[in-house]
Amino acid sequence: MKVSLHVLKPGSCCTVQDLGRQGVASRGFSSGGAMDQYAARAANALVDNSADAALIEVTLGGFQFEVDGPVDMAVCGAEAPLQINQRYVESWRTHALEAGDIVTLGFAQRGARLYVALAGGAVVAPRLGSSSTVLRESIGGYHGRALRAGDAVELAPRELSMQPRRFSVTHRHRFGGVVNLLASAGPQWQQLSREGRRRLVGDVFQVSQQCDRMGYRLQSDEPLQSLPGMLSEGVGLGAVQLPNNGHPIVLMRDHQTMGGYPKPLVLLPEGVDALGQCRPGDAVKFTLLSNGEARRRVNTYQQRLQRMPWEYVS
Repeated sequence: MKVSLHVLKPGSCCTVQDLGRQGVASRGFSSGGAMDQYAARAANALVDNSADAALIEVTLGGFQFEVDGPVDMAVCGAEAPLQINQRYVESWRTHALEAGDIVTLGFAQRGARLYVALAGGAVVAPRLGSSSTVLRESIGGYHGRALRAGDAVELAPRELSMQPRRFSVTHRHRFGGVVNLLASAGPQWQQLSREGRRRLVGDVFQVSQQCDRMGYRLQSDEPLQSLPGMLSEGVGLGAVQLPNNGHPIVLMRDHQTMGGYPKPLVLLPEGVDALGQCRPGDAVKFTLLSNGEARRRVNTYQQRLQRMPWEYVS
């Protein structure tokens, strides 16, 4: 049976995403993909989708939609009120929707991004091997743009008989306090003075208003040490750039593929996910790990992403 999601209110920015593109940087394209890969994978796991199934990324909330047929749904990520037909329900668990049901995501109280997964996943034409939307390049997702009121997103057909699942509070996001961003040394780490290194991994920064899927600019009371400019070179996800003004910029999922700023740190994947849930004004700090510690932490996080510790709802 064909089922579609019909957008009633698009919120501030809602896009179709999956886990992103692989091997496209050499051609000048961003990887894209869900900003918080743990929450995206969790939402897909709750409706028995593949980890890479296309779903809806909702920035800051305010999203409302209707379904025209029966389908299972889950919402994970930021803390925001969730309603089905004006009745409040729990996030991080499976909900069975019927034709005509209206789902409303209020505005996030803590965190920045929510993921709406529906059984079967969104059906959009893949571009460069992915369904992810990159707005800067106008590719992927729903016609390469954010969703608008009146859009209808088709879902892949799926059988309906599945037992509801949930994530325990232990395995959900916890918000509040200073967000710890795990990082390893970048290629220009040694160019910083001892005091420059101490401040970079010792100061608490605030997320500025200049933060989006391309990058997050961080601010502190006193700018960091500036480093000499350099020839542009390839840059990757999580690179912490240090421009002349001394305020770091962290490259996120839709980052450019070339850059000429020094990169003293690189965030680990879980650091990228954590920063993707930050909003302007949130406090963050970098924690530098040795190469060995960083490899172990990355392996542990990848195992966590693969396991997805949901449980059946009794």
